[in-house]
Amino acid sequence: MGRSRRRASIEQFGYATIAATATEVALLRQEQDLRAQVWRVKRDLRKTNKALAEARGTVETATATSATLAAEVAELRAEEAQLRAEVANLHATPAPTRPIVEAWVAVLIALAMGLLAAGVLKKLLARPPHAETVAGTTPA
Repeated sequence: MGRSRRRASIEQFGYATIAATATEVALLRQEQDLRAQVWRVKRDLRKTNKALAEARGTVETATATSATLAAEVAELRAEEAQLRAEVANLHATPAPTRPIVEAWVAVLIALAMGLLAAGVLKKLLARPPHAETVAGTTPA
């Protein structure tokens, strides 16, 4: 039994390790625990780096989108200012006055009225004066 006392074994993670003393067993367990801890930290670091790369990509996309949207906003504001200026100019200048009738139409109307008046006068002057009273009958 002396020999089995001096030898201790560790069965962890599916394999066996033979050690000469209990202190060596404790140190081997501590080493395995530290190796597992290092592996977990490396895994967490990989995950964090991956998340960081994704976040950087998102930030770059957001920055590009933000710049595009800022340019569009500036363009729309300039267009709005231009339209406001045009509206102000429209309200400031009086509407051009148009004559009721254009000049050539007024001249034609005056000529037509003159011709009509001339025709009526000619008709009146072509009749003999007091034709009804002279003949004693009404003209037919």
